[in-house]
Amino acid sequence: MSANNRGDTWLLATIANGQTTSSAIDLRADTSAGFILPAAFTGTGMTFQVSADNVTYTAHNAASVTVAQGKAYGIPADVAVFPWIKLVSGSSEAASRSIVIARKR
Repeated sequence: MSANNRGDTWLLATIANGQTTSSAIDLRADTSAGFILPAAFTGTGMTFQVSADNVTYTAHNAASVTVAQGKAYGIPADVAVFPWIKLVSGSSEAASRSIVIARKR
């Protein structure tokens, strides 16, 4: 994880080879967040799983984002209110994908 002089931070969430769901993203101390997809990302849609405790995750029932490789997107406000989230690609990734998560504190 890295930070700038204002305290904003970024980290990497990973979707493993052949999978659709990223590693957990901790948003507990953040006021807003977004994600930047790698150039090789193959999914065209992103949904979200949310958790109150980083143990039990459930699909968010309303939020989805149409995405394209190498582009940046905000995490929807109704998803960002949860302390922990996971990104879910609309299709299995053909290789491990690291997604940059930018967070504003």
